[in-house]
Amino acid sequence: MRRRSALVLSVPLLLAGLPAVSHGADQPAFTAVQTVNGSIAAPTRFTDGERGFPGLGRRAWLLNPATNGTVMHVFDVDPRTWGGQFRFASVSDATGAADVDVYFYSDFGTVGGLLASDPGQPTSTAEYAAAGAGGDTGFIPPGSKRGLVFTRNGVGTTFTYEAAAMPRTSLAGGSLDITVPDGAFISWVNDTGDYASVRRVAAKTAFPFDSGSGPASGLRAGEAFTVQTTRTGTFPYEVVTASGTRTGTITVVTGPGAGTPAG
Repeated sequence: MRRRSALVLSVPLLLAGLPAVSHGADQPAFTAVQTVNGSIAAPTRFTDGERGFPGLGRRAWLLNPATNGTVMHVFDVDPRTWGGQFRFASVSDATGAADVDVYFYSDFGTVGGLLASDPGQPTSTAEYAAAGAGGDTGFIPPGSKRGLVFTRNGVGTTFTYEAAAMPRTSLAGGSLDITVPDGAFISWVNDTGDYASVRRVAAKTAFPFDSGSGPASGLRAGEAFTVQTTRTGTFPYEVVTASGTRTGTITVVTGPGAGTPAG
């Protein structure tokens, strides 16, 4: 799997439609809120550096969505899974050694955008593509609209894709200590009824983040602040609310890491 250089993604999110807040910080057990059962008839044996050719599948789908299932399987990403973890629960094919991979896109592009001179090019939020047999596991970038599953070697491939919701931590009370795998998204929800802020202690060091401070620039009631972990380690942080300052620790353990943006 290719790895992305250090990057923190900060996304204000509204509470509507998001899963319940946890007052504890460890990554919860995987509970799928979206399941996709798909099939891919043939591999894309050409390569684009990821041992497959997802661009071929994207172009074919744009020209005719009825091609879905030929050299790719395209699906709509459930917004409830933004920031959550995905996995391939099962993969099988006629060869017994299929490897399926997935790209996530915020903008799939247009038919006109297939021309290099056309500005309507796709914007890919992330990719996960690994060489191992079976399939990937990773994290779904907020804003992803479509997923594209492809295989470089499978024939008559079938798969089951599962995705969970992103865990969220309350700012109103409870433990602020968080343990997640590398690459996971972390979200803090301001359910205090007043302004709040979340910021890394020693912000100029690796993995900095700051949601903004004070009533004017901090998190308003009902907003959430989200970052993506980019390295393993232990990182202290603080939460400031109208009631005062509390501290917590983010512990990032070995995990699949962050996907690499792709065109």
